[in-house]
Amino acid sequence: MKRLLCSCAVAVVALGIIASGSSANNGQGPQQDMVSGTANLLVTVPFFGTFPSKQHIDANADPDAVAGFPADGHFFTRIYPDGIFAFLGEQDVSGDTLCLDVQGNQAIDRGVITTASGAVASGLVGTQVIGKHIDNGSPGSSNAGATPPDEAGGISLGTPPAPNPTCPPGNAAFPTHPVEQGNFVVKDGQ
Repeated sequence: MKRLLCSCAVAVVALGIIASGSSANNGQGPQQDMVSGTANLLVTVPFFGTFPSKQHIDANADPDAVAGFPADGHFFTRIYPDGIFAFLGEQDVSGDTLCLDVQGNQAIDRGVITTASGAVASGLVGTQVIGKHIDNGSPGSSNAGATPPDEAGGISLGTPPAPNPTCPPGNAAFPTHPVEQGNFVVKDGQ
């Protein structure tokens, strides 16, 4: 009985090794531009000021795409107005990524807001936004001791997207704020 159990255990281990070896790709997945992560940081809202926010993005694009179009992915931002605008309450926007361009550790993405809630944000459905994410390595946030921390920023363009929207180069100058908590990962598919 011991021999049978031992033989079965060896067979299970061998099958596990074979199965993992047959599906492994030595880390060589599809070569895509990518930005992904969630972070707490300040966000500047034109005409209102700078407020705490939570941002999330998960997007990718073929690195050979023309100016990052088309891209696949989603984004979400929750803004917490404070000070004299605290009465507005949380403002949420989310939507689809239309293009993504990555240059080294920097990404610029363009998207369209598909859902929004809040007194101000609800009027933004259907408008474009552009975001910038800079991945300065782990741990990513100033609270975790990163120097420098990751950075991100974004603006609303206030207009519906044109057909086949493109992105500026990922390394284009763009206003950002340091990540206070969280991390963004940017990968250049080259």
